[in-house]
Amino acid sequence: MKSGTKHYAEYYRKRYAKRRELGLCGNCGVRKAKKDATRCTYCLKKMGDTRWRNTWYKYAYGISIMEYNVLLKQQHSTCAICRKKQKSKRLAVDHLGKKIRGLLCVSCNTALGLLKEDETIIGSALAYLRRANSKDGAIG
Repeated sequence: MKSGTKHYAEYYRKRYAKRRELGLCGNCGVRKAKKDATRCTYCLKKMGDTRWRNTWYKYAYGISIMEYNVLLKQQHSTCAICRKKQKSKRLAVDHLGKKIRGLLCVSCNTALGLLKEDETIIGSALAYLRRANSKDGAIG
């Protein structure tokens, strides 16, 4: 190893250690890095979509892009609820335990969130729809 190379390696080691200590991005040193990440979202996106998504899935859901693709293939690239093919897929996450249940489209994921992921509320909504769609359509 050249003597100059060792000097630069030590310089960058100290530089990035200081950034990590301050919680800054290891790449740009300006923006705050995400929790348990060494780079900010902007720099991760600049690195490449696949690499960024892999880092994001690891951070947010604890899975790799390969595990995501396995889920996508198991569901035949469709939403787990409405079974429609979507351009954009989102991971449905149990926000209490971060348990991955499947891939949902934006609409179904939003609907679950608005219904507070409560089986009682979802059951009541289903009963309401069945009553409203019955022959008489009268409520009460």
